Amino acid sequence: MRFDRWPWVIKIKGIAPSSNGRTAAFGAVYCGSNPCGATVYFVYVLRSLVNGKFYTGYTGNFDRRLKEHNAGRGGRFTKLNKPFELVYREEFDDKYVAQKRERELKTNKGRYFVKKLVRQST
Repeated sequence: MRFDRWPWVIKIKGIAPSSNGRTAAFGAVYCGSNPCGATVYFVYVLRSLVNGKFYTGYTGNFDRRLKEHNAGRGGRFTKLNKPFELVYREEFDDKYVAQKRERELKTNKGRYFVKKLVRQST
C-alpha cells in the first residue's frame, strides 16, 4: 500500500512512512500526506472559445496539459474544439481523490455546478 493514500498518518519532521508501510530514515522531510515536492494533481474545467462547450479532466501537470489541449494533441474532442480557456481548477494531493472529483464534475450535478460558476463570473 502506498503511503500517500494514508490521510491519518502522524507526521513527524524527519520521519515519514515509506511505500512498504514502515517509517523512512531521518533526512526525509514530510509535508502533509505526501513527501515535499510530490506531485500535485489538478482537476480542471476548460471552455472552448469556438463553441462554448466544456471539457473536464485531471492531470499532474496542468500547464503542460493545457498546452497540449490548445495544440490539438490529446483526444478527439479537444482537437475539434480548440482553443480552450480555463474556467475552473482544483488541486489535490492524492491522485485517486482527484479522479473521483473529476467523475463527480462529469455528472449532471457537477455540470450544473460548473455552469453556475460560469454564470456568476460573467
